[in-house]
Order: sequence, then structure tokens, then C-alpha cells
Amino acid sequence: MGKFDLKEIHERIEETSKWNNSTEKSMAMKALGSMMLSRMGQDEILSGIYLERDHLKLPSILDRVFHLIGFHAWLDFDDSNVFDGTCRICLVCGLVQSSMMNREWAYFEGGSINKELLGSVLKHIRRLGNKEDE
Repeated sequence: MGKFDLKEIHERIEETSKWNNSTEKSMAMKALGSMMLSRMGQDEILSGIYLERDHLKLPSILDRVFHLIGFHAWLDFDDSNVFDGTCRICLVCGLVQSSMMNREWAYFEGGSINKELLGSVLKHIRRLGNKEDE
């Protein structure tokens, strides 16, 4: 499956609902329903980069102080259609790490600094914060 936005997921659900009853149909509908629920709580900030709205917050002064002693202020995000938070970015320094495992059991390794992504994420969070203030 490719990278789908909400509109495309709705189109696929409509198309799949016309299939004859079968295990393939029920499996496809279950997967599409899960995808739709996941995407409903997310914002796409760049092509294929999905952030969960309820996790968006700017790093506090305390986050920055803890960062000085080695604790990162992580934000989990999806960079594909996997819906499991396979990546995370530090909101202070821009370190991006990824894992092939589900978010709950993920072992993150490696990583590189991505200032462009960090800038886009922080800009998006600020924009959402300004909308809430109105």
C-alpha cells in the first residue's frame, strides 16, 4: 500500500465496500478503518511526514536544560504508511532516529541531525498554537 491521506482512504473504503463478502474484504476494511482512525489524529507537514496532533508542544525551558545533560525532547512521528511511530525527532537539536519496530517496543538506533525537518515541525507547532489562541 502507498501513502494515503484521508480522502484517498475514504475512496478506498467506498471501493472496498462494494466487494462481495469475503475474508479479503473484511481484512481490507479493518486495515482501512485503522488507517483512517490513525490519520484522523495526524497532520501531514511534509510529503509522507505525519505528526500526531495531541503530541505537539514546543520544548520548554526545562526540556532545554535536560537536553544539556543528555535527555532529548522526543516527538514520535510516522514517515510512511506504517502508523506505528517508526521515527522520532528531538525538538531541541533535530536529531532524528528511526526503528523498524512498533513504537511501544521500538529500539531506536543511529540517527542524524535534520535541521530542515526540525524547522518545519516547530513552525507547524507554532502555527497550530496561534490557531488555538484565536
